[in-house]
Amino acid sequence: MTTVAPNPHSPYANANPEYRHIFPSPIFFPTPNPGVLAPAACELMAVVPADLIETEPGAALPDGLCPDCVAVMQGGAPPKHPSSRCGECDAATWHGALCALCRQEKHDEWWPTREGSSFVKPADRPAEWARMAAEFAAEGRSHAEIAVALCVDESTVARLLASDGAE
Repeated sequence: MTTVAPNPHSPYANANPEYRHIFPSPIFFPTPNPGVLAPAACELMAVVPADLIETEPGAALPDGLCPDCVAVMQGGAPPKHPSSRCGECDAATWHGALCALCRQEKHDEWWPTREGSSFVKPADRPAEWARMAAEFAAEGRSHAEIAVALCVDESTVARLLASDGAE
């Protein structure tokens, strides 16, 4: 039987990181987007993976799934989680030190900056844009084509190509 990888990491997820968690998708709601921190069937927060698992009704499930999520999806009740207060907004929660909304907000801020992300910090953007403009110019693209590719105007392309990236 196939074993599925756990959900992607987030320091704000509170679901067990050793398992792949299941995200119930009611018929009138869209499937959550990959990378989003969302409530799983076990009622804890996990990152939605890019590769979704699809099975036919009654088919064997892969190994590695959260047993609490599986139990809920098969008609059982989610486990009870201890209540506490959110350390950020003081709302009642069963998600520990942070409520689900505060976890999602912090995750949304953190996710683009994680290692391996293509996120470019604002302070690094002029140098990155200058590098990209230089690459496009080396490919023989015109200033107009580079402007379209970088979503800037042609005068900005000229400045980027003339700079050392320290704009």
